[in-house]
Amino acid sequence: MFQAALDSASLPAEWHVEVAIRPRRRRLGLQVKPGGAVLVLVPPTTDPRHITWFVTCKRRWLTEKVKIATELAPDHSIKEFVDGEEFYLFGISYQLRLVDHAPAGIEQLPMFAPDGNLYCRRQRPVQVRRAIIGLYQQVGLQWIRRHGRRYELDGAIPDLAYVVRDLGRSHWGLYYNPAQAPGRRALGLLGNGR
Repeated sequence: MFQAALDSASLPAEWHVEVAIRPRRRRLGLQVKPGGAVLVLVPPTTDPRHITWFVTCKRRWLTEKVKIATELAPDHSIKEFVDGEEFYLFGISYQLRLVDHAPAGIEQLPMFAPDGNLYCRRQRPVQVRRAIIGLYQQVGLQWIRRHGRRYELDGAIPDLAYVVRDLGRSHWGLYYNPAQAPGRRALGLLGNGR
């Protein structure tokens, strides 16, 4: 019923638009996801004609936001964090294996294993995502500390502190000089590797 109302709004065919019923919502809403997918957030008691009207009124806004989301979409597939999915670390491919208990020889989860698997405890995808991001941050921090030592020595920068986090698509790393950023220690930040 709600999807039929949305179809009558005659939105561009290349847009991926879905209706999501939200019992706690009181008003209609829109969400543009990374990559340009659109969710129309609908309270369960909404009149379907109101969805058509609402989306039609917001068409200009949607056009702009979908364009931006599509342009900023990552050039790699979005991870679903399901068993068998492929992850890369330092150019090596690992298959995600969701397990209830750590296999023999694996001390902690998650873990990149020599057998080409990325073992992670079976749980909800959002928790698997957090665990794997934490693992990448841990491995990245070890890497940047090891390789950053040369820059500390060459640049005469003692006691450099490192942080690993997502810097978006335009940076792979940043350095903050304490003289340039009052109240901050020097930080080396490792981004997405581009």
